[in-house]
Amino acid sequence: MKRVGLLATIVLCGACSSDLPSIQSFTASRADVARGDAITFSWRVSGAEALQLNPRPGTVTGTSVTVNAGIGGDYTLVASNSHGSVSATIPIQLVDIAQFAASPAEVLSGQPVTLSWKISGALSAALDGAEVDAVQGTQQVNPTGDTTYHLSARSAGATATATAVVRIGTPPVIGSFTATPNPVPRGTATVLSWQAPGAQRFSLSGGDGAGPAGGLHSRRVRPLADSTTYMLTASNAFGSTTQALDVIVAGPTGNALVYTDPPAGSEAFRLVQDPSSSTATTAVLQLVSTGAIPNLDGLALNLPFDGATPGARDGVARLIVAFGQAGFGPLPNAPNGETATLRFPASGPLAGVLTLGIAVKPPRAGGPPDDAPVPAGKVVASFGLGLLPAGGTGLVLDGTTGDGFRLRLRTRAGDVQGTVAVGRLEVQ
Repeated sequence: MKRVGLLATIVLCGACSSDLPSIQSFTASRADVARGDAITFSWRVSGAEALQLNPRPGTVTGTSVTVNAGIGGDYTLVASNSHGSVSATIPIQLVDIAQFAASPAEVLSGQPVTLSWKISGALSAALDGAEVDAVQGTQQVNPTGDTTYHLSARSAGATATATAVVRIGTPPVIGSFTATPNPVPRGTATVLSWQAPGAQRFSLSGGDGAGPAGGLHSRRVRPLADSTTYMLTASNAFGSTTQALDVIVAGPTGNALVYTDPPAGSEAFRLVQDPSSSTATTAVLQLVSTGAIPNLDGLALNLPFDGATPGARDGVARLIVAFGQAGFGPLPNAPNGETATLRFPASGPLAGVLTLGIAVKPPRAGGPPDDAPVPAGKVVASFGLGLLPAGGTGLVLDGTTGDGFRLRLRTRAGDVQGTVAVGRLEVQ
């Protein structure tokens, strides 16, 4: 910043009263400055008990003070004692660039950018050497590379400067796109991960898990084909970049669905296979009462699939639910659909979890006045599970672990205690 030396001096005799303070001199090293320039104010005062320099810095002592110019206008020294005060004033001219900005600050090469500015206290101004309006103005530029623009504003004795930077934006670059593991055991999950500096959003295509990923940098997927090509698209305001990744699926396909009934215990319900309806690739399972709880108002069961496979509860299991083979009873009114449900969500917190619920209609909705009788041996629900050969071999669920299985039983008096015995289901 260019500085021009200037001495401003105010001299007062202070002879109006012998009891008042006297300001013999009051000077400023500069009276024409740019914002931030240093100004040293000096004075000779007698008979004063307190000194004040306004508008800044306020109370002062000694014979001088240095301030950085933040505002222009009158700077007044006030000397006071118990008899009164006297003052002296020096006007300070301030040149200031209040605003200098580029909009937008990041563009594609050659795209228009508007530079705008507001200036006070200047006699002239220049934008990168070319004269411009010294109060306010705008100018359009079309940078082809990262550019710093310089604005200067001049008064008689000072120069203020400011800069505005425009950067050239580019589409993102995909630095990495991997799958862990790869190859992936058939029927299990792999995690796709990526890094792309400068990207604001991502999307996937080509297989399970396809769709927008927002600002995330990973997604768990379960490819079923022997080889799946995933396409990652990384985008920002300046374009997009796409990269392909081949994920290989290894291991045998399944050809048989085998369910082993649970051993008998003290449970209230057992999940067993119906051999008369099951086939080699379809297991029809029945939720059967043991008679331990003779009457019920409702029950709910969560049955997680692929619980022993890390990251597998994602709704793409080794099997599908055959909803057409679902049946409910003997709780009253269950077959009409209002009081029985069977769900296998593909997303959300219950992805990959079979959810089953049955309830008796309340009396106000036309239901019976009492709980429904549930004698031993009664099938309260049944459903079919069909094999997906591409899901590979391995465990689907194992009731011996108790991992994630939930049973809730209720009478009209409230919840009752009871457990469910679940067997072992696997693909061979």
